[in-house]
Amino acid sequence: KLGAISASTGPQENHFTDQSKEGSDITVNSPIELIKESKYTYEIQHGEVTVTGYVGNDPIATIPSVIESYPVTAIGEGAFRGCAVTSVTLPNSVQKIGWFAFADCAALSEIIIPASVKSIGYGAFDGCSPSLSVNCVKGSYAESYATSWGMAVKSN
Repeated sequence: KLGAISASTGPQENHFTDQSKEGSDITVNSPIELIKESKYTYEIQHGEVTVTGYVGNDPIATIPSVIESYPVTAIGEGAFRGCAVTSVTLPNSVQKIGWFAFADCAALSEIIIPASVKSIGYGAFDGCSPSLSVNCVKGSYAESYATSWGMAVKSN
């Protein structure tokens, strides 16, 4: 049986409460650090980072090129789905955008996609604003993709 655990920190201790049983508070005096909040959730596999979600509040998202010393090479399936972002900038390290990665981002009006992106998954921008503009390098895969789907393109 799985229970829920909540945690809080005090000046000298960490306090964990097992909420699956009544009266089962425990106090641990150890150097445990709670994970600090980040704008992104992600997975690290084979020395590369895939961004799996956006949990930030900023409507302008600039994805870092490196997380925990590993290159960010992919935006995972549904990573930003339904987020209230208005602008997203992908770093030059990203090579792949997953299926439905930005789907249902109704407020998304601009995305900057570098020439390093060589794969954009099915429905990556489904349900986005009709005014969505793809800012990309002329002759890039992103330009070809956006043009084939009738999206507004700003090439440089």
